[in-house]
Amino acid sequence: MPKISPELMTRIESARAETQEIPVIVTLAPGTDAAVLDSTGIKVGRGMENIPAVAGSVAAEDVAKLAELTEVVRVEYDGEMHAL
Repeated sequence: MPKISPELMTRIESARAETQEIPVIVTLAPGTDAAVLDSTGIKVGRGMENIPAVAGSVAAEDVAKLAELTEVVRVEYDGEMHAL
């Protein structure tokens, strides 16, 4: 399973063209402190309480830095959710 979700890859291509940041959810390996992300360019907005993950935004060109970290399990696009 790739670390970067397919939807996020699509968003990266669009964001590169517009040089904007992308909202992401970064799932970390159990027991990992979010401080390992400090060097990756992510702007952490909030941490998750029940799972080892954070939500934030990152420049399109910095997504690969996140995925390269061994402590990162997955990087996904943080889109809006709508209830039916």
